[in-house]
Amino acid sequence: IIYILIEPIRVDLKMSDTQVGLLTGLSFAVVYGLAGLWVARLADRHPRHLIIAASILVWSAATALGGLASSYWQLVLSRLGVAAGESGSTPAAHSLIATLFPPERRAFNIAILGLGAPFGVLIGYVGGGWLATHVHWREALIWAGVPGLFLAILVATTIKDPLRAKLANSEQPK
Repeated sequence: IIYILIEPIRVDLKMSDTQVGLLTGLSFAVVYGLAGLWVARLADRHPRHLIIAASILVWSAATALGGLASSYWQLVLSRLGVAAGESGSTPAAHSLIATLFPPERRAFNIAILGLGAPFGVLIGYVGGGWLATHVHWREALIWAGVPGLFLAILVATTIKDPLRAKLANSEQPK
C-alpha cells in the first residue's frame, strides 16, 4: 500500500526523491534480507505457525504505526518493521508446507503460497487506491494494518505445527 500512497506521503512529509527511494527500496530490501535469515533460523527451532503469526503481527502493526508517523524517520522505522515482519513468513511457511505435504504435493502448495505476494500487491493497489481517494494516507495505513492483527490471532490459534507437536509428545533419544 505504501507505493500507491507515496505521492501524498512525499508531499506531506516533504520528502526528496532520494528519501522516497530509500524508504521504498534499499532500506526495505536490506532489512527484509537480513531479518529473513535470522527468522529462518528461529523457524528451525520454534513452532513455525507461531513464527508466521508473529510475522503477520509485526508487519501489520508496523503498517498501522506508519499511519502515526509524523516525520520521515518515523516512517522509515515503520517500514523497517514491515520488512522484518514480512521476511519471517516465507521461510516458516515453506518449512511448514514441507512437513504438512508429501513430496509430490509440495510444489503445488508452495506455488499457491507464492500467489500470495502478487495477490497481496493487487489488494494493496486496489484497496490502497480506494482508501487514498476516501481517507488521508495516515488513515489508509492504519486501515491496511488492522486486519492483519486479527489474521495473526487466527493463524496462531488454528494452525498447528505437526512436527513440533510430534517432537514434543515423543520421548527424547537417550
